[in-house]
Amino acid sequence: MSYTDVTQKDGVMKIEEEYPADPALSERMHRMFYPGTVALIGASHDPRKWGHRVLHSLLSAGFEGRCIPVNPKGGTILGLPVARSIAMVEGSVDLALVAVPAPVVQAAIEACVEAEVGAIFVITAGFSEGDSSGIGRRAEARMRQTVHRAQIPLGGPNGQGLTCTQARLCAQMYPIMPPRGGISLVTQSGNVGVSMSHMAVYYNIGLSKTISAGNEAALTTAQYLDFLAEDPDTSVVALYLEGADDGRHLLAALRRTSRRKPVVMLKSGRSDAGARAAVSHTGSLAGSDRVYDAAFRQAGVVRVSNLEELFDTAAGFATLPLPRGDRIGIITLGGGWGVLASDAAAAEGLVLPVLPTHVRAALDEMLPARWSKANPIDFVAAEESDTLIRTLDLLVDSGAFDSIVLLGPGHSSLAAHCVADSRLGKDPMIQAGVALLQQEDEEKMRTILERCDRSDRPIVLASDAALSGQVIHNPAMAMARAAGTYVFTSPERAMRVIRHLRVYAAWRERND
Repeated sequence: MSYTDVTQKDGVMKIEEEYPADPALSERMHRMFYPGTVALIGASHDPRKWGHRVLHSLLSAGFEGRCIPVNPKGGTILGLPVARSIAMVEGSVDLALVAVPAPVVQAAIEACVEAEVGAIFVITAGFSEGDSSGIGRRAEARMRQTVHRAQIPLGGPNGQGLTCTQARLCAQMYPIMPPRGGISLVTQSGNVGVSMSHMAVYYNIGLSKTISAGNEAALTTAQYLDFLAEDPDTSVVALYLEGADDGRHLLAALRRTSRRKPVVMLKSGRSDAGARAAVSHTGSLAGSDRVYDAAFRQAGVVRVSNLEELFDTAAGFATLPLPRGDRIGIITLGGGWGVLASDAAAAEGLVLPVLPTHVRAALDEMLPARWSKANPIDFVAAEESDTLIRTLDLLVDSGAFDSIVLLGPGHSSLAAHCVADSRLGKDPMIQAGVALLQQEDEEKMRTILERCDRSDRPIVLASDAALSGQVIHNPAMAMARAAGTYVFTSPERAMRVIRHLRVYAAWRERND
C-alpha cells in the first residue's frame, strides 16, 4: 500500500472496489458470536491451565446454551460431563474453542472439520509470533488451508478469545463480562481487550463484543470489521491495531464500516521499538505510520493516541449524538475548570462563541452580579438548586451552541461524603446536612440526565468526581453510571472527544 494510494480519495475508493465484503463469510461468522452449543477442546481440571479458565469464564458468565468440555480422559469438569472427542459430541457444535498444546492444534482443527462445527477459535499460542524459523507461519498456513476448504471461520491462534454480551458468551481466558451495550472491540492484544472490559465495568458503559484477533491465521481484522459493519448489535467499533499483512484489504473494510458506524482506532508501533514489539507479539507487520495515518483519515477512522482515549472516544460515540458544528458552550461550577476547558477547546480547534444577548440578560437576572458574564459561564459559587438546570436550558434553547459541556457535576455529593467521613461526621446536625446535600445533588443529576436524553445535541458531563472509587457514597455519580451516561474525568478528555465526534460527523456529511 503506497502513500499515493491512500492520500487520494479516488484511490481509496478503488481499493474498496478491489476488496469487496464477503456476506457469506459474515453469515457463517454469526455462529461464532451467537452459538447454541460451545465445545472446549482441551478442557482441564487444572485451574492453572487455559482449558480450565476458559471453561470457568463460559460458566460464570451465565451462557445459556450447551457447554461441552472435551478431553480424552473423560469424566466431569466443573460439574459438566466431558466428551472424549469432538466427534463424540451429540448434535451440532456452533463454536469450538481450541486450547490444546501447539503440536496437536492442527489435529484438533481437522477433527472439528470432520465434525462439521460452525466456527473455530484457537486460543493456543506458539506459532508465528516471535517465529524466526518460519515453522509457525507454515503451521498457520496449514490451518488456513484446512478451514478454507471447509468454509469454516477460524479465529486466532494466539488469541485470548471472544465475548458477546447479547449471547452471554464469555469464551475467553479472562473471566470478565462487561455490561451489555453497543461498542464492539477488535484487538490484536488480549490484554487490551481486558483493560477495555475493566473500564466498561467500572463506568457501566456497555459493550457488545470483544474479539482478540491473535495471529489472524484465517479470519483477519478486515473480516471482523465487515462482520461488525452489518451487526445490528454494534453501534461503534473500537480497534486496537499493531499491524496488518494486507493493508489494502484492511483499508477497504475500514471505509465500508466507517460509512455505517464510527470506527475508533488505537494504532501502536509508531516507534521503531514499538514496531519490533508488535512483530514479536502477534507477528504483525507494523508498516509505515505515515502511510497508515493518511489511510485512516481517508477511510473516516478516528485515530486516538492511548488506551484511555480509545475508551473515552468509543464511550462518547456510544452515548452522545453527533454535533452539527464546533461551537461549545461551557457551564462550570468552578473557575479553574472553566479556564482549563477553554484552553482545551482551543487546542482541539473548537470555538467558544460569545453568549447571545438574550442569554446573558436572562443570566443577569438569575445570578449574582459576580458571575463571569461570558462563556464559560462560571457561577462563582453562586449555584442554587435550580440555577444549573435553568442555565442549561437557556444554552440548549438558544441554538447558539452545537455542544454543551457541564463541568463539576457530582461534586456536592463528593464533598458531603468527605464531611460525613470526617471525625465530626457522627454529629446529627452534620449527618442531616450531608443527607440534604446528597438528596439535592441526586435530584439535580436526575434532571440533567433527562435533559441529556431529550437533547438532539451533545450535553457532555465532565467531573473528577467520576474518578472516586466511592461511587456508592455519591448518589449523583451512581445515578449517572446506572443510566449508562459517561462522565469524563477532565475537561481536556471531554474536549478531545467532542473534536473526534465533530471530525467524524463532518466526514460522514462529505461521504454519505
